[in-house]
Amino acid sequence: MIRKVIFWTHLVVGIIAGIVTLNLCVTGALLSFEEQTVDWAESSPLALPPAGMTEHLPLDELLDNVAKVESSRPSNIRITNDPRSPVRIHFANRTILCANSYTGAVIGRGATSLRDFYRRVRNLHVDLLPSGDAKMGYTIVNVCNLAFTFLALSGIYLWWPRKWHWRALRSLIAIRFDVGGKQRDWNWHNAFGFWALIPLLFISASGVVLSYNGVNQAMLRFAQKYGSAPAAAPRLSSPIATMPKPGWPQILAVVEQSVPRWRSMNINWPGPAGTNVSILVWEGAGGEAMKMDFVNVDRATGSITQLKKWQNRDTGERARAIARLGHTGQILGLAGQVLACLACLAGVLLVYTGIALSWRRFFGRKRSGLVIANPSLLQEAGAGSLETVIVAPETGPD
Repeated sequence: MIRKVIFWTHLVVGIIAGIVTLNLCVTGALLSFEEQTVDWAESSPLALPPAGMTEHLPLDELLDNVAKVESSRPSNIRITNDPRSPVRIHFANRTILCANSYTGAVIGRGATSLRDFYRRVRNLHVDLLPSGDAKMGYTIVNVCNLAFTFLALSGIYLWWPRKWHWRALRSLIAIRFDVGGKQRDWNWHNAFGFWALIPLLFISASGVVLSYNGVNQAMLRFAQKYGSAPAAAPRLSSPIATMPKPGWPQILAVVEQSVPRWRSMNINWPGPAGTNVSILVWEGAGGEAMKMDFVNVDRATGSITQLKKWQNRDTGERARAIARLGHTGQILGLAGQVLACLACLAGVLLVYTGIALSWRRFFGRKRSGLVIANPSLLQEAGAGSLETVIVAPETGPD
């Protein structure tokens, strides 16, 4: 009785949330490598230093050159240790300019079409509309993300063999490409669901945390109660430069002293009246929370006033970072992004095969008679897995 209730609930929820879930999986796969794709598209030989030039232009001079092209206030500056990658200046009006860090020459506005494509895909992922800002779409996405979490958990129960034998288990986890129709859909739904279960469950569960403030607060309280206390803050370096204005060489020198293995920096530009330069430093590929450092540099002395590494962040911050970056797979770096992308593609197959099986259940042609494909498996598979061995003619397993 319990199994029937869970099965029919699983089926009905899957049908109702199927189209939105399909959108989440497709757009999630497209967004998996957004940062790397944009970095590749915007890298240019025009960003390389001219012959004989080794010093980067001070940031103030760089921004003075950029101001001739864009009058809006700079809000964020991104630099990397890749010599072919230009400096990217983000402005308050949401425009971007790329510039040569040595000469200050403006290279262009970057991969605008690619960025616009990803913006529309992200809006589809979050709001169901390319233009974004759709409250109803946002609510539907959140509900369907919660539904997908239920589908993953109930799928474990429905998949679970009643008797554990290798031959019966193999029929549930081995991906078959030599069958078609209902038999193929049933096999793929079980096998791809098995192999993609953990990443899909983590992606959907972290999405629930990000979507619902109550769940987020519960997670933070749990983390603060049971998580390990943050380590003591590292000892700060003494001033190594005088910075009446935040120049590029000075900022690099200050940051490299404490984060010598940096790969990219996001500088929150304070403007002419600001007293501190706040920098987010990545030591990893761009999304590995354990390799993300927060650095504050005093403009007057050139000293670091705050350095916060992963082990120095409180448990709430760490839990939030795990949920946010785990949702995209970035928390494990490139390997995590590949895993998240493959999980999203598996999710597409799960939605397709689930809807196909439901369609055949309600609208497929019924034929009398059963063919036992392998009678020796009947006793081994158990009642919960009879579908692996009983096949209706020309239609596959019921």
